[in-house]
Amino acid sequence: MIRLTRQRSTAIPARFRGADRISHERALLAARRNHIASGAAKFDFLNSSMWSPSKPQLDAESNGKCAYCEALARANAHCDVEHIRPKKTYWWLALCYDNYVLACQICNQTHKGDKYPVAAARLVEPAITGTADTALINSLSNSFAPDPLSDDAALKFATFEAHLRSEDPDLINPYHEDPEPFFKWDADIVLGEVEVNPAVTGGRDHDRAASTIDLLGLNREKLMQLRWQTYQTINALCRAFGAGLPPAVHQQVEQALQSALQDNGAFAAMNRHLVRQVHGLPL
Repeated sequence: MIRLTRQRSTAIPARFRGADRISHERALLAARRNHIASGAAKFDFLNSSMWSPSKPQLDAESNGKCAYCEALARANAHCDVEHIRPKKTYWWLALCYDNYVLACQICNQTHKGDKYPVAAARLVEPAITGTADTALINSLSNSFAPDPLSDDAALKFATFEAHLRSEDPDLINPYHEDPEPFFKWDADIVLGEVEVNPAVTGGRDHDRAASTIDLLGLNREKLMQLRWQTYQTINALCRAFGAGLPPAVHQQVEQALQSALQDNGAFAAMNRHLVRQVHGLPL
């Protein structure tokens, strides 16, 4: 997992910003009111067509990889628009662009699902009731999620992120913090696998790293084997780097390593750890 940055541009579909965003929020609030009034067990207003338009931009932000496991997602599995805070629990953030990340179906559906453990109090949902009128719905809209292109909206980015951080979530969010210092990668040359583990022993950082690994299934067998394939190549290049190669060959090795360290490289965080921490190369 590597640090990701929201690319706040008009490439973000119109439905997630400006007047369209507020209109969809009001529809969401009205649907929630009707759901409460009906007493139905399931809130069935939400469906993937509401957030699927964000997928191309999320794909660009995560460099065509699963934001969680860093596999080249399009080459291995279909990807989902993953709700970092699950829509089942955080229904009011279901249409919030800043609550989305691109994730492979194995990380998202097989492992994380609707789980989102936190160490502190959860966010409080908008105060919608089964008798809420249009005036209340209008007043509540634009108050619980930011506009991804305008920090002049009612809810500022910094305030929204502070609310999210106040939960002290167990899942590391690559958009809100740099995940790399939390992890290390341990290779097993007998099994041909690379396991990811917490980089520190004890404390909250250890617990959050361990929880993230467990929630996302980051040590599932096939993923560890896939990491091993990349690890072998990068490890061999690192050994060759200082082996007194002819200048032209040395340059090719260096270029290959530099490429593997880029954000769009498969398992870039593992590659950086191997190159810089294990081999201590100045790249």
